[in-house]
Amino acid sequence: VDPLIYAFRSQELRKTL
Repeated sequence: VDPLIYAFRSQELRKTL
């Protein structure tokens, strides 16, 4: 898993929460 995708996914999850 690329770090960029991981960071992007983390940001999206934070916005959803």
